[in-house]
Amino acid sequence: MSALTKFFRKKQEKDIQNGDEDNRLYKLVSNIAIIGVFVSVAILVLGIFKIFEMNSFIFGVVATIAVLSIACFLLLPWVRRFGKGENKKISLVFMSLIIACAVLWLVCVYMFIGIYNKSKVDGFDAKSLVTPLNFVKATLIISMQFLMASLVAETVIRYRKKMIVFQAITYLSNLFFDFYITFFLGCLSITSKGMALSSKAKILGNKFMVVMFVISILYMAISSAIMKKQEAKRFTLAVQDNYDIDGQKRSKDQKTEEVQPVVQSPEEKLESLKNMLDKNLITQEEYDKKREEILKDM
Repeated sequence: MSALTKFFRKKQEKDIQNGDEDNRLYKLVSNIAIIGVFVSVAILVLGIFKIFEMNSFIFGVVATIAVLSIACFLLLPWVRRFGKGENKKISLVFMSLIIACAVLWLVCVYMFIGIYNKSKVDGFDAKSLVTPLNFVKATLIISMQFLMASLVAETVIRYRKKMIVFQAITYLSNLFFDFYITFFLGCLSITSKGMALSSKAKILGNKFMVVMFVISILYMAISSAIMKKQEAKRFTLAVQDNYDIDGQKRSKDQKTEEVQPVVQSPEEKLESLKNMLDKNLITQEEYDKKREEILKDM
């Protein structure tokens, strides 16, 4: 079995576990994201080994596929909820914001492709990069805000009042990380003379700020891992009769009704017994003994 087949089989098992096996929209977006990654990587590898020439057209195709794949990955949490009919309005808002960011990044890609094609005819001019680089800077700032807002909103909706401490740590870490990156980009000046940081950026080089930035990244990763582990534990508990989806014990009224054993009539018992004898599953002696017991109970 190939690695790709194993990957898709594992993904299918995870979709079933999360209740997404009937969510067609989610499956479509997730497949587009995964296939897009494989296709873009394959094209790059073929280009590196000079199977074909990497020109501006090929680069544009790869960049477009990569941007769309990343956008699809970011869309997945909201597509899952929208496909299940949960939080449809909020899901539509964040899906629209993510698509808008993807469009902005595509504009960035084709601005650079246009400059590259023009430079082959008229020669390279460093001043022509000023506008595209400033556009990339603005796009990066906007994308950061939308991404952080999406992460926070998705976490709030998913966990609600559960694991408040870890949620608080995650939100504060996200806020500081967002502030640090946005402030850095805001201090970055891009002109025809080059790039430069304003004097305000010195605050970011402070040891305290650097340490807090590193801690915020670690806290985001650790808190996210712990919350996902706890969520997986709740799913495991949910399959047990005495627990609900939140990991709380069910009341007597909530417990799943036990399946009552099927009571066979004497005629059905005798028929089953005869079938077992015909299939040599029991001996004649065992058949006679059990038949006598059934007849006595009648």
